[in-house]
Amino acid sequence: MRKWKRGLCLIVLQCWLPMAVADGTAASGGGAVSGPGSTPAGLHNSAEMLRRMDASSQEDYEAGLVAYDRGELIEAQGIFERAANRGHTDAMIELAGILERSGFNSEAADWYRKAAELGNADAQFRLGSMYLDWDAYDKSPSMKLDYASARKWIMLAAEQGHHAAIAIVAHAYAGGGLELTAEERSDAEVMKWTRRAIDVDNADAMDALSGAYRAGKFGLEIDLQQADVWAAKAMAMRGITEKKEKVKKKSRKARL
Repeated sequence: MRKWKRGLCLIVLQCWLPMAVADGTAASGGGAVSGPGSTPAGLHNSAEMLRRMDASSQEDYEAGLVAYDRGELIEAQGIFERAANRGHTDAMIELAGILERSGFNSEAADWYRKAAELGNADAQFRLGSMYLDWDAYDKSPSMKLDYASARKWIMLAAEQGHHAAIAIVAHAYAGGGLELTAEERSDAEVMKWTRRAIDVDNADAMDALSGAYRAGKFGLEIDLQQADVWAAKAMAMRGITEKKEKVKKKSRKARL
């Protein structure tokens, strides 16, 4: 009998709470709601929790972004983790980012790796970057500075068109890095990746192409006019990038 009553109460509560929140007519502690459309904080949270119980992983991810933008990091972490455990790769990345910034580097790397293995280019890039710059983090038994792993994951991200990954690969081919051998750094490969970086508006790659024309490197003939053209394009691109960064900063401040 008691189980039947509890079940009936739960059904009534599930039906009544959303309607009460919608029209603002619910009472809290026996008192009337203070204003039209307003809802007591506890009631609102209960209704939100009922909605979240059957939320999709995408809905959880979006709710996590809202909580994160509000500065509610603990709540955001929990929501992202719920979505991540159901295979949402973007939620895995956000969760890993929170863990990384909190100093839980091994746990962050684990989540980046899960998303990377599912083919997410951003996760591949971030995991590769952790292998590249691990000395900047606390030492961890599960991670170490590892150029081979860094190269593997960053190359995978670059092949998928990840802009930052392409820039790193282009720089490695042109100037050395990622433990590329001299044989691997052929003129054809250097120019291939330099052109790919230019295609995603990378100013450093434009500078590299300018330098190649100026010095006659990487299979190019000396062409001072082309060198000047690409130097000017690099300068202009940096101006555009700076403006975009200023807009992004203003947008972040507005959200907060």
